[in-house]
Amino acid sequence: MSGYVIKVTAEDTSPPVWRRITIPEKISFGDLHRILQVAFGWEGQRPHAFTFSQDTVRVTDERALERGDLPEDGSQVDDFIYINKWIRYTYDLGMDRKYKIILEKVQEDYDLRSATIVRAKGEDPGGGEFSLEGADRLLAKMEFVLPAEGPAPVQVKSRHSRPSKMAGRIREWGYFSYGKDRHEEKAAAGRSCVEVLQDLSLREIKDYCRYLQIPTKSSWDKKRSAETVYNEFVRHPEYLLYVLDAEEFQGLLRFCERPEGSLASGTEELAVDKYMVLGLMEVHIAEDPKGKTASYALAQGAGTVIDLLRDRDWGMICRKIRQDGGKILDCLQAYGIMEIDACHDMCRDIWGLDLEREDFFRLLYWYGRFNGYIRTLEREGGPRYAMLSEINVEKSMAHFFQIDEEIGYRKILGKELARRQEGMIWAEECWALYIEYMKNVVGLEDEELSLWMEEQRLDALCGATATDLIENVCDVFPPEVSASWVELWLAVMDICMDAGLFVLKGYSRNGYKELTGKRPASLPVFRKRLSKDQISWDTHIYQMPEEIQYRLYETYRISFIQRAQVQMEDILNALPEGNLELSYMLALCQMAGGSYRQAQDTVRKVQEAYAAAAGDPSLSALSEMIREREQKSLGATYRRGIPKIGRNDPCPCGSGKKYKKCCGKKE
Repeated sequence: MSGYVIKVTAEDTSPPVWRRITIPEKISFGDLHRILQVAFGWEGQRPHAFTFSQDTVRVTDERALERGDLPEDGSQVDDFIYINKWIRYTYDLGMDRKYKIILEKVQEDYDLRSATIVRAKGEDPGGGEFSLEGADRLLAKMEFVLPAEGPAPVQVKSRHSRPSKMAGRIREWGYFSYGKDRHEEKAAAGRSCVEVLQDLSLREIKDYCRYLQIPTKSSWDKKRSAETVYNEFVRHPEYLLYVLDAEEFQGLLRFCERPEGSLASGTEELAVDKYMVLGLMEVHIAEDPKGKTASYALAQGAGTVIDLLRDRDWGMICRKIRQDGGKILDCLQAYGIMEIDACHDMCRDIWGLDLEREDFFRLLYWYGRFNGYIRTLEREGGPRYAMLSEINVEKSMAHFFQIDEEIGYRKILGKELARRQEGMIWAEECWALYIEYMKNVVGLEDEELSLWMEEQRLDALCGATATDLIENVCDVFPPEVSASWVELWLAVMDICMDAGLFVLKGYSRNGYKELTGKRPASLPVFRKRLSKDQISWDTHIYQMPEEIQYRLYETYRISFIQRAQVQMEDILNALPEGNLELSYMLALCQMAGGSYRQAQDTVRKVQEAYAAAAGDPSLSALSEMIREREQKSLGATYRRGIPKIGRNDPCPCGSGKKYKKCCGKKE
């Protein structure tokens, strides 16, 4: 038995509203819908649907069910949750209230058949009054029965939103491939490639023509369009390899060599859905008392295209396509959203992708969009855009279109370019302190760190506020000492101010301000928090008013220590009472400037004024560090109150880092 820890976030809400829920394995989307009803305080009376990042098949309740949709009570969450980066739940299809579901981890030891809410934040504006205790009581009563063994739904890999006969055939094959008591055989060729392609909708076939850069006419019907696509495959069989990778094409070659009636190794090695949408294969499924039998047949004319490609160095062609396609994806990893013409120029000038414009468009559409790596969209009366598939289109483009259209895309140069060309997505130095914090203070490693950083990076580069990013960490890994709170705030501020944003054409907030003389109005750095009069000794810096946080950040970046010290004292003195985290920062600044007595006074005042502060290990460690610095500056023999701290010893401030990576580094 196991379960999934998912985070469900209401989209376009500020402050954010979300639930972290552990759900049992092997439940249906209908069960998940009922869980979400309780978690957000709804009554379940509205039509709803689930959609996916990688697949355009839709899972809905019976009120919204249309041709091509899957019913929610017959569709298992397990079959979708691994392959998709996110699942979007739309409740009340008329009002389009959207919620993003992300799998955070698999909990192997979860042995309940009911769901539990791990953590919750905020009340949904559209829901009822929420109580965590009450919601957990209701969820505990919802026991989900394990489903009987049998066929499960398949992920339809067609990237088109309109259901077609082809989508139905692929889904039918998917149910078969997950079932038991199944038999497989190779059959004689039946229909032609052109006829198989006509199982697609007219819109889908014309999309193929557009992806392949084939001119079409509005008067063309399905047959004419399908013939054009097939003839293009005959002229350029290498276009198949934009969709099929080397292993998938090799599986197709082995299939061609098998005699009819033989399919000894099954279809595990075959990308059957891809062969079908390319018009190369058709599948017929028959059922009898002994089970189901699938007959796989090459379409007539498929052998011609395959033989033309077999005679070429198709392995090298595959490698070249993946290499060139990788450069486009690397470019979009840096910019997120780009006009397609600008993407072509940037890939040529910065990444060295030497392709003619038509070849570039074909690679971008046929390899990138068809395989679901990117999305494309067209603004009415304006240019076409490419973007990473995981970006929220509506929210990001709303920010993107508010910036000055005359601003060009930021040029990536120097070390950052070298890192990006090596495939490093953390190429900007502003991420260094945050990654270090998550490693050394929080203790994330390897895969867990990578998954966390991927989600946070996407949020940050789409314009999330510093408040959002800090709360993302605090909700899961709350800091325990003042030193950690300060370090987290500084790390997040580096990202928010200096990371190149997708919605600012690769410029950071600071870079945009230098270029235009103003901050991007649609991208605030902070959410409105406490007023100055509400600040107390234990208020965290990220909760303070915007003007104080801006002043602190600008002070932090000042290289002249004495000036920074004066400004920090002014900020602290302007508050109605002292503050632990600001005092910690001031003492560090005073120590760095050689004002050791003042630094000790600052620490002592805080420890004497607030009983809770006296037990903060980061303040005790800072006090000891100041004494050592002062004695060394006087040339006197220093007798330590505690043993000497080695460079590789744990830092006494309680951050969890090595001393050389924490307070020793600040020395």
